[in-house]
Amino acid sequence: MDKTRWQKAKEFIIDFYQETGQPGEEAKAKLEQIQCEIKESDTYMHTFEELEYGARLAWRNSNSCIGRLF
Repeated sequence: MDKTRWQKAKEFIIDFYQETGQPGEEAKAKLEQIQCEIKESDTYMHTFEELEYGARLAWRNSNSCIGRLF
């Protein structure tokens, strides 16, 4: 298993579940699913909500975002 991919996925999922206020049990289940997917195929799939969050996070951290967090 690619440990770098796993670490980045873990950080992203933890941030996603914390910022969206979803239950920790769901985050734990999602992390287990991701770990299995990475072991099997060296990749994993995001849900629509995770993709939407990732896009908003990228825009928020972009230089061109007026509401950028410093």
